[in-house]
Amino acid sequence: MFPRRFPGQRKAITLLELIAVMVVMGVILALAAPAFVVPSLSPADQMQQVVTSVRRASLRRGESITLEISTSGNWNAQAPGRSGGARMQGKIDSALTAAMRLRISPVGVCIVESVLERNDARRPGPAHTRFDPLTCSFRDSSP
Repeated sequence: MFPRRFPGQRKAITLLELIAVMVVMGVILALAAPAFVVPSLSPADQMQQVVTSVRRASLRRGESITLEISTSGNWNAQAPGRSGGARMQGKIDSALTAAMRLRISPVGVCIVESVLERNDARRPGPAHTRFDPLTCSFRDSSP
């Protein structure tokens, strides 16, 4: 048997109801979308993030930490002299033309110990000329 219809009953939804549902879905999507977008940092920002986190670790631990960054993007940080000292390592997108070794003191000053190897002779000057030891940050060397 067929269901009985009453005079006020309808079969479909109205355009107003459809628009209201679309607006609610749009608001939900606008709130949730940032959670799905993963920001990508430039290689220079990644390198600065590594130096900043190692500097923070050096300040927190009260000991100097040596940070080595290779041209391939591998980095290794460790506190010399202690077998159980701080040891961190990772990989970033390489932005260096030469590998560097930094000594980060317990007061937060970064000293360029050495430039280990040179990959690209076309870029002028060694990589550490763009590094500010007092703030432990890389300066923009663009003219």
